[in-house]
Amino acid sequence: MVSLVPSMWFSYWTCLLNLVLIARAEYLAAIFQIYH
Repeated sequence: MVSLVPSMWFSYWTCLLNLVLIARAEYLAAIFQIYH
């Protein structure tokens, strides 16, 4: 059970980081379309 917790935290933070990167990419793409 103890060895399972770090992998859960790792997958959680990986998913969260992916969501942040995707949101930032879409935000930058929207700005690029507006100013270009």
